[in-house]
Amino acid sequence: MNKTLSAILLLFISTGLVLGSPNVSVVSENEHSKLRFASAQHEIIAILLQEEEFDSVLPELEKILSLNLQGENEKLVVQEVWLISDQLVAGGKFELAHKIIDSALPRISGPGNQFTLQMLKGKIYKEQGLLKEAIELYRSAQSVQKSGQ
Repeated sequence: MNKTLSAILLLFISTGLVLGSPNVSVVSENEHSKLRFASAQHEIIAILLQEEEFDSVLPELEKILSLNLQGENEKLVVQEVWLISDQLVAGGKFELAHKIIDSALPRISGPGNQFTLQMLKGKIYKEQGLLKEAIELYRSAQSVQKSGQ
């Protein structure tokens, strides 16, 4: 658990260096500030999950979602949602995992990122044995992918 959750922290911290490379546009100081805030927020969420304070996870994730990170940084948000959802599903907290994804979906604009979140939601339905719901989400993800090409 700690290795996986720490990986996202490294992604948040290292993004500034990666995005500062010659092949990618330079990130503004405001964006760096948002990423630093998000990395600290990630650590708060990791502790809440570890301490099984599940009711506090969504409000803390909302703070990351409200940053409105875009482009490559939006992928980091999607990865955060995936990691949180995996931890919740492992603990049998399926409904909260769905709420986490449902909260993120309207704030994620990239078609590839929308696809990923819908696939994740389908995966959770599948693990719950809700196969018809899973198929609906997988078809929805296919539709998003087709329209984003």
